[in-house]
Parts: sequence; C-alpha cells; structure tokens
Amino acid sequence: MLIKGGIKKLDNTLYALGSNVNYTLAIWLVSVIINHFLGAGELGRFSLAQAIISPIALLFQLQMKMLATIEYDIKGRFPVYQKTILISECVFMIVILVIGMITKQPGLFYAFALFKAVEVYYNLIQGYHQSGNNFRYVFFNSTFRGVVLILLLITGLRFLRSASIGFFATNVVLILTIFIFDLRNIKREVPSIAPRGSTGETKKLFTDGVTISLVACMDSLIVSIPRFMIKAEYNEVELGKFTMVLQFFIAATIFVVSVGHPFLVRLKTSLQNNDKRSFNIEVRNTLLLFLGASALVIIGFILFGDLIMRIFWGRENAYLSTELKLSMTGIIPLFLSSIFIYVINSLKYFRIHLMYYPVILISELIFGFFIIPAYGIRGGVMTVVFTQVIRMMLSGAVFFIVLRRFSNGPDSIMVDDDTPAV
Repeated sequence: MLIKGGIKKLDNTLYALGSNVNYTLAIWLVSVIINHFLGAGELGRFSLAQAIISPIALLFQLQMKMLATIEYDIKGRFPVYQKTILISECVFMIVILVIGMITKQPGLFYAFALFKAVEVYYNLIQGYHQSGNNFRYVFFNSTFRGVVLILLLITGLRFLRSASIGFFATNVVLILTIFIFDLRNIKREVPSIAPRGSTGETKKLFTDGVTISLVACMDSLIVSIPRFMIKAEYNEVELGKFTMVLQFFIAATIFVVSVGHPFLVRLKTSLQNNDKRSFNIEVRNTLLLFLGASALVIIGFILFGDLIMRIFWGRENAYLSTELKLSMTGIIPLFLSSIFIYVINSLKYFRIHLMYYPVILISELIFGFFIIPAYGIRGGVMTVVFTQVIRMMLSGAVFFIVLRRFSNGPDSIMVDDDTPAV
C-alpha cells in the first residue's frame, strides 16, 4: 500500500512537471522566436507588454488554479468558481482596453492580453482536475496549448511578420477547445456547469481570490520592476537582452509549480484527515527536495551557462553568461520561499501575505534605484536576486509562526477560511 501511494505521488509530480515544462517552455520559446524573426528591439517591446499585462492578469485570475486544487468539494462548487472567474475576466479585459487606448498600444498588446484571459480559464479547468488528482489530464491539456501557441506564432511570424496574428489565431483555437472538449468533459461529472451560486458564495470566493492574486501580482512585479527601470534608464535593446537572461530564471519556476501543486493536494488530504504528522512530513520532505533541486540547477548553469547562452541567444549574446549565472543564485531563496507560501496558503492564512509583501516591493524599488543605473543588466539581475532573499526571509518568518500555531493547535486542524491573520 505504501509503495502504491509512493508511485501515485511520483506519477502526479511527473505529470505536473511535464505539464509545466511543456507549457512554460512554450511561453519561454515565444521570446526566442520573436527575437529570431524580429530582433532584440521587438523583443524588448514584447517584454514591456508582458511587464504591463502579466501583473494585471495575475490580479484578475484570482488564483483559481490553486483555490480549486485545495477546494474540498470542487464538483459541487465548480459553477460558483466558473461564475466568479467569468465576472473577473470581463473586468480584466475592460481594464486592458482602457490602458491600451490611453497608452496607444499596438495590436500585439491586445492579442497577448486576450491570450492571458484564456489562460486564466484554463487555470480553473486544470485546478478542477488537480483537485481530483487527475494530473494526467492537466499534462495533455498544457502540452496541447503549448504546441498550438508555438505552431501558430511561428506561422504568423514566418509568413506575415506578425506576432499579433499568431496570438489571435491561438486564442480562437483555445476558446473553441474549451467549449468543444474541456467543458463537455467536466459536464459528465458536474450536474450543471451553468454559472450559478449565491451572491455570498461568489463574494467570498472573489475575496479569497483577490487576496491571493494580489500576492501573485506583487510576485510578478518582482521581475517587472527591473524591466521598467532598465527601459527608463537605457533602451528597448538593453531591455531585450535583460529579458534573455531573466527568461532562464523565470523558467526555473516551473519546478516550483510542478512540485507545489501535487504538494498542495497532499497537504489538503492531511488536513481533511486531521493528520498533523503526515502534514509535517510532507513539508519536511518537500523542503529537502527543493534544496537539492536548487543546488543541481545552480551547478548546471555554472558548468554550462556559456553553452546555454550560445544555443538559445547566439554567440553575440554569450557575454551575458556571467549575468545568467548570477541570476541562478536566486533559485535557492525562490524555491524555499515558495514552499513557505504554499504551506501558509494550504492552511488558508491568505490575508497574512498582504502584511509583508509591500515591504518586499519597497525594498526592491530602493535597491534597484541605486543599482540598476550603475550596473545596467547586471544591476537588474542583482535586484531580482536581492528581492528573492528578502521574500525568503519574510515568508520564512511567517511560515514558522503559522507552523508553530498549527502544531500547538487543537486536535482538529481544519482551518476556517475566515481565520484571522496571526
């Protein structure tokens, strides 16, 4: 039985890893492809659009993938989740349209924003399947989306020199797939997937989602703020080169999500069974796994950083390998702080993050203000690494406070959604 359970855990982690590797690799290759067809300047402009849209998208996606994953009755409450996310996505697109008209953004801005909106709905679908331990479905779903994106983007750039058309075509295919395939599969398990649910349920879910999304939004700003500073201090070409380096750091987060979501499912099971010992063992083992993985990532990039830069960005950009290796030192604090935050969220202490995350961003702004003008791209990398260390220290302090309260709590360890921040 123990062996069977271990195999199931491994299967889930491998499927989650595969889904995130495939999809994140596709997102990452978007930058490589745009740079190949249109050059560093256009890559810089796309990076700027990402820096504007991604934090807003994270705010309005309400972290539905994570909330659905830890939901105890996702089949019964899926319609409430669906109603909440549809309302949020409508508001998101209105905000994007207003920002785009005010700042006179090109078509690529709107195409990428719509892509992010579609991605949000897919996050809800994947969270539904993850809650039921169906990581295999998530793997094939993510792989399909990644392949469609890359094929249509290359087609748009190769024949029409337009990334916008590639993104718009991808959006059409993915929206059709949601209605023709994904929702039909869910309908077999959920009595009615028509958006419904009381106003109170929707408001509660929206409040929890906004709280966690504010944290995700601020996480996104950690890598967006240095982009804005480099663009203001230098130019779009330098921003494009900084993006080349930063893409590897962002890609490393696939391991966090891959291990983190199966980890959340196991924590949810421990909470449902009131099993503190199992909960603590899961936390300990995952921390050790992340420490080992971060060490391997750092060693790998130290040994092969030059080769990696030449393969993906060309010999003319191989000199950025020093900055690449420097960025990888931020992997350890990134991995550790992510585990701290997953544990805090599994116990549903969502609002506590809002107490310390503003400190992280203020620290980054101050550090970047002095370092980036003096050191350029390297200064941007140093700013990201410094901010990850601050994130690890503050989230770690909250983690130990919450874990101590959890360990010393009553026999019943189920935490209510409205538990006040400690």
